[in-house]
Amino acid sequence: MLYFNTFNISPAGVYFEVGYALLPLSYWEFSGSLHPYLLERKEPDRAGIFLNAYLMPPNEWSFRPDETPPYAFRRRWALDDLDGLDACGTALAQRLTEEAFPRMRWLLDMENALAELTTPTFATRRALGSDPDRELILTVDVADPARIEQLLADPARSRDPDIELWVRERRGLTSP
Repeated sequence: MLYFNTFNISPAGVYFEVGYALLPLSYWEFSGSLHPYLLERKEPDRAGIFLNAYLMPPNEWSFRPDETPPYAFRRRWALDDLDGLDACGTALAQRLTEEAFPRMRWLLDMENALAELTTPTFATRRALGSDPDRELILTVDVADPARIEQLLADPARSRDPDIELWVRERRGLTSP
């Protein structure tokens, strides 16, 4: 999923962020089990993001190019002069083509998504707190029952009863 946020910082310019996100169907369905209104929508949206990354602008199009991490303002694109619209658009298209789309394709592979969740290779924001919870939701339909039980018993798990109940019901597993 690709998305844009705009900001009303100054009437003299246009300021926006570009992000892309991983939203696995299993996570969307888990979110919907907690919040049924989500499933009433025709398609998933940012309310169910599992993993999120920002498309960082080149320095010349950054709102604050010298900012240090976590880049709350560095990640914002800034277009102060509409004469630069074509150049900014070209830079955005290049970043999408060279960075966002290849990473989005890479994240479609479950092993790559799991690796990104446990050892991030780019700035991410995540919807769940613990690695075992994320792995449970991401692999609920494909992991063997022994691995599911191992993840459910993991002491690092958040102990969210909603996740355990959802996983057990989805896989037809009984409580230990």
